[in-house]
Amino acid sequence: MKKKSQKSSKAVYPPCQANCPVNTDVRGYVAAIGRGDYAEAYRLITEKNYFPSVCGRVCPHPCQDDCRRACIDKGISVAGLKRFVSDYVNQNKLFLGKPSKKSGKKVAVIGAGPAGLTAAADLAKAGHKVTIYEKSKKAGGMLAYGVPNFRLTQNTLDEDISRIIKLGVQLKTGVDIGKTTKFGDLVKKYDAVLISVGLALSRSIPIPGVDNADVLMAIPFLKAANTGKPLKTGKRVVVVGGGDVAMDVARVAKRTGGKEVTVLCLESDKEMPAHIWEIEEAKEEGIKIYPAFGPKAIQVKAGKITAMDFVKCTSVFDKNGAFAPKFNEKVKKRVPADTVIMAIGQGSDLSLLDGSNVKLNERGQLITNPKTLQTSNPKVFGAGEVAKGPGAAINAIAHAHQVAESVDNYLRSKKAGFSVSEYEKLGGLPDRLKTFIDPQEVAKPSMRPAKERVRDYKVFEGTLKEKEAISEAHRCLSCMDGAVVDADKCAACITCVRVCPYEVPVFKDNVAYIDPQECQACGFCAADCPAEAIKMNVLSATELNERIQQAVKGKNILALSCEYSFNGLKPKLDKKTAQVTVPCVGRVSYTNLMKAFEAGFKKVNIVCLDNECRHKDGLEYIKRRAAYVNERLKELGFDDDSVVVEE
Repeated sequence: MKKKSQKSSKAVYPPCQANCPVNTDVRGYVAAIGRGDYAEAYRLITEKNYFPSVCGRVCPHPCQDDCRRACIDKGISVAGLKRFVSDYVNQNKLFLGKPSKKSGKKVAVIGAGPAGLTAAADLAKAGHKVTIYEKSKKAGGMLAYGVPNFRLTQNTLDEDISRIIKLGVQLKTGVDIGKTTKFGDLVKKYDAVLISVGLALSRSIPIPGVDNADVLMAIPFLKAANTGKPLKTGKRVVVVGGGDVAMDVARVAKRTGGKEVTVLCLESDKEMPAHIWEIEEAKEEGIKIYPAFGPKAIQVKAGKITAMDFVKCTSVFDKNGAFAPKFNEKVKKRVPADTVIMAIGQGSDLSLLDGSNVKLNERGQLITNPKTLQTSNPKVFGAGEVAKGPGAAINAIAHAHQVAESVDNYLRSKKAGFSVSEYEKLGGLPDRLKTFIDPQEVAKPSMRPAKERVRDYKVFEGTLKEKEAISEAHRCLSCMDGAVVDADKCAACITCVRVCPYEVPVFKDNVAYIDPQECQACGFCAADCPAEAIKMNVLSATELNERIQQAVKGKNILALSCEYSFNGLKPKLDKKTAQVTVPCVGRVSYTNLMKAFEAGFKKVNIVCLDNECRHKDGLEYIKRRAAYVNERLKELGFDDDSVVVEE
C-alpha cells in the first residue's frame, strides 16, 4: 500500500505572497537581498510588478500586514527592501528582458497609468505591437500627477516607465482620444483596444457655498503642485475627505500657504480609509484631523469663504454595507476657513466613448464582463480603476495582468478570458515556536523632521543602506521554504525528530510529518536524513550539488558560506576560491561535501557567523559532518583538514 504524500494539490503561499494582489514572491526576493543578489531580487519582483520603484514608496504593502514575524517583534519591512533594490537597480540600469516573437497583432491602450502601462508591457512581451495613447504630457497617470513629489519623484517614476518602453511599447503623449483622435478610428485600426483612463475627475457635493472660487478639487490641486504651479491657498484650509488622497491634499496645502490645515471626514477614526501611516505623517506635520463629521455648508461673506459647517456623523454605511450616512444634527462644528478642498472621491472621464457602441451603466461607469473583462464591444477591454473601481496602484496592476491575458487569448483564438490562480494561505506562527526565535530590531529608513519637510517638496523618507537592507532581509523566517517528506522513502528512523532544534517533526502512520506552518527551514533534518527522504522547498540537496558543480570552473577551493556571512567573505576570496551560499550551513549534508571533492575541489572552507545565526546548533551540526567527511577523505588520501569550519 502506497504511503500518503505530504504534498498538497493546491499551492500554499506565505502571508506576504498571499496578501500581495499580484502574488509577488516576496520570500524569494527578500532571500536574494539577504545573500546580496540584487539582480535576482529585482527579477523576482518584476516578474509580476513592473513598478518596484513606485511600490517601494507608495504601495500600502498588504504583504506586511500578516507577516508571521510580527508576533515576535515586527513584520519584515518589505516595502523598504523593495525600495532598496529598485534604487540599486536604477543606479546600475538593469533591464526587464526581451519580448517574444512578433504576433502581427496590434493593440491600442488608452491611458498610461499603472494599469495601462502594465497591460502594455505584458502584451509587448507576448509579441504584440502595442501603442499607448496618453492625454497628458507625461506618462504615469495619478502616479505622475496625483502623488506628491515628496512621496514619489518624477525621476523615480520615469525609471520604471523607461523599462516598459524598452520592451518595444510605443508611447504617444498629448493625444486626447475623442478629440484629437476619434475612438471609432482606433477600434478600426487596431485588433484590440484597452481602456485604462483611471479615475481622473474629482467629485464634489451639492451644499451651500460649494460654487465659491476658493473651493478647490483634489486632483487639479495635486496636479498643479506636481507640475510646479501650485495653487495658492489661504492660511486656513479645510480638506473634506478621509482617504489617502485627502492626506496628500492636506500635506500639500501645508506647503502652499496653509498655516492651519484641518481634515474632516464622515468616517470614524477606525473607519478612515486612509492608511494609518498616512494619518500619522499628516499629524506630525501639524494637520488636525476630525473624524465622524459630515459637511453641511460653506459660509461665504462678501464673496470670500469664512468657515465651513459640519454635523456629527453617527454611521456611514447601513447594515448591508451600502453607503447611507446618518447624522446627529444637534452636534455641530464650525471650522474657520479661507480655502476648502474637496477630496471625497474620483470618477472617470469617459466622454471619449460618446457615439460609440461601448455601453456604460446608469452611473456612467464602464461595463465589463467579469470573466473576460470585455466591454459590450468584444474588441474593447477595460483595465484598472475605470473598470474595477478605486484602489491602490498595485490593485490596478493586478487587474491589468488579467486584462492583458484576456486580450492575448482573444487575439490568438478569439476566446477572451484569464486564469485565476488557486492557493491556500499559510497560517500564523504557532505560539510554542515563539520562544525559539530571538527578537530583532526592524530596519527603519531615515525620516526628515516634520518641521523641516513642510518647507519644500523634497522626498522626506530615505532608502535603507545596504547593510541595513541585508540585516532586515535576514529577519525573514523563510516561511514555506522548509522541508517536505517523501513518504515512500521515509524509514521511520526518527533522525529528523532528534536533530530538529525547533521540535517540529512528528510521526503519523509510521511516517515523518513536518508541518509547514511550524518548519523554520533550517534544513538540519534534510541534511541528516539517511534515506534522503526529506527535501527542502528552496535549495534542495540536489540543487546545492548543481551549484557546487557549476562553481568549479578552474577553482580548487570551495567556500560554503551562510548567507549571513557572504558580505564579509566576498572581499577575502582569491582567484582560486569559489563561493556558494546557503540559507544555513547546517543544511549542508555529508553528500554535498563529498560531491564537492568529486567535482574537483581540493579543499572546502565552511564559514558560519554563529553569533548572528538564528538557527540554533547549526554550527555544531556542520562541525560534526565536517569531522566525519574528513575521516572518509583521509582514507582516500586527502589531507587531514580538507574540510575546515571557520567561525
